[in-house]
This record gives sequence, structure tokens and C-alpha cells, in this order.
Amino acid sequence: MFAVHTAPSSGANTLWVVTMPESQPRLLTVGEIARRIGSPIHRVEYVIGTRNIRPGWLAGNSRVFTDVDLRFIAAEILRIDAEREAVTA
Repeated sequence: MFAVHTAPSSGANTLWVVTMPESQPRLLTVGEIARRIGSPIHRVEYVIGTRNIRPGWLAGNSRVFTDVDLRFIAAEILRIDAEREAVTA
């Protein structure tokens, strides 16, 4: 739900300010997730595909994910890296 506020106007033009509630989830694209966790996009795509992570929404042709998805993807990439390091050690 949006809150709409009007500012006092002295003329014909009215200023509309639309604010979103603080509880709205942040929507993150695959590229934004990759940038935030410092991982290449192909690794984020790999985790999304192999862990069957479904996007929360579609924004045009872009899949968008929540902060919960971001944390899960980051944890999975760290787990993969730890397993790879354990095997090579």
C-alpha cells in the first residue's frame, strides 16, 4: 500500500509525494545479488538453477529476488567454496 501526500500549492500545479511503507521487501536482480556478494553472475545463476530458487516476482523480463534469497545464495556460494577448499587441501 502506498501513502500519497500533497504539498500545499499556491497555483495550478500540485506536488504529489508517493512513499512506500518501510516493510516493503527490496527486490534484487541477479546482477545486483552478484554485485552485493562479490561473486560472478554465472555463479549466482548456477546456485539459483541448481537449488531451484524461484524469483519472488518478475519485473518485465528480469527475475527479482528478496533479501532472504540473497542470504541463501550467499551462504550456498560460501558452502561450495568451503567444500572445494576442503577437497584441495
